[in-house]
Amino acid sequence: MDPILDPGSTTTAHQHIFFGNMIQGTASFPTIKSGDGGATGTMEHNGLSTPTNCQDTLDTAGYWQPEPYLNGSPWLPGGGCSTNCSAGTDLHLRVYYLPDAPGTQQEIPDGSIMVAGYPDGCHQFSGLPAPAGCNGTTYPVDLGIVHYTCGADNKVGVATPASAWPYNCTLYRDADDGFDDGIVAFTNFPDCWNGHRDWSPPNNPSGSKVPGYVAPWISDPSAPVDANGNRLNDFAYQLSGGACPSNFSISVVQLEQRMHLLTMGAGFGEPSTCSAEGKNWNSATENAELTDSDGEGPPDTDTHTCAFASTPSPNINLSFACTHGGDPNCTVDTGPGGGCGSTGHCFIGANPVGWEALHADYWQTWQEGGGTDTFPESSQGSFPDLVEDCSNEGSGACSFIISSTKQPSPRVFGNPEST
Repeated sequence: MDPILDPGSTTTAHQHIFFGNMIQGTASFPTIKSGDGGATGTMEHNGLSTPTNCQDTLDTAGYWQPEPYLNGSPWLPGGGCSTNCSAGTDLHLRVYYLPDAPGTQQEIPDGSIMVAGYPDGCHQFSGLPAPAGCNGTTYPVDLGIVHYTCGADNKVGVATPASAWPYNCTLYRDADDGFDDGIVAFTNFPDCWNGHRDWSPPNNPSGSKVPGYVAPWISDPSAPVDANGNRLNDFAYQLSGGACPSNFSISVVQLEQRMHLLTMGAGFGEPSTCSAEGKNWNSATENAELTDSDGEGPPDTDTHTCAFASTPSPNINLSFACTHGGDPNCTVDTGPGGGCGSTGHCFIGANPVGWEALHADYWQTWQEGGGTDTFPESSQGSFPDLVEDCSNEGSGACSFIISSTKQPSPRVFGNPEST
């Protein structure tokens, strides 16, 4: 189902996997109201014994992304989980709220709905603008909205390249490296707000309006329009210099969803860039791995070099469920019984560009804490508490999945690609 773009329907154009609020996928979902509806009108009061599968039990926000496929089969390592999830064996999502702009950022407004990324690859529907960061109608080349890495090694300060497409992680890991995430798919959301609430909550169209954003290249017949028929969006991305556009002057923390696919990605080819945290992968004097933690003695014979590609590999075997008829590369039928579309068939992308259909959806329902917008915030689980713990280097833990092998760190991000 697609609660924002196709609310109430269980035969949407492509299949999703859900994280966070466990109300998604239940029969009662259409009756749950989003927005500022009070104690009985918000998704955190879903009545379920386990309202969320986030590590923070008070995070009842909803997150969903297209289902991943590897070699044409659903890729759900660990079989999917809702309790006792392991970061080392289960595909999972880590959600970051990043203070990426100078000065103070506000929380994301209660009830906000957002869809970001490329549900139809770089293809555009008639009358809609071309997707940002795309090379014509073929593949993305910009890293600002969607990108991939192979994780980071905090022991030796190595961050793998950020790339516009997946690549082979095995080339960037050796005996002294501590990262083992495999391909991590990043989706960044807009972080500038115009202060308006122009969107109807998808499951309560007659209710109070909420702030909303659906990327302008995504077809959405329910999107609000102005008097001239132009789509209204309440959020926008920062400009290249880091400032917000003039009509979107309120800076909010940037939501970043990171889907940890737990596959090293053999066959994915090379990344689109080898730049990582200011270190030059291609330099003989400044290699990305500068230390000798494996004890082999200087010079470290395991230092990495990186070759990058200007176009994707023709052998990428990772794909995401996509909208058949939207993305011209979305042509592989996974067979009947998938529950997608009017025919019951689900589709994924064809090599080499099926993976470009990655997008992410978010429903902001951080209202359960009852806190204020001031820091420090003492109400555990409130959105200001999250910002205090994570964005402002507090002592709380923000990783939404916990296991014996990967405990949440006190502060799980600094530079987005490094920690």
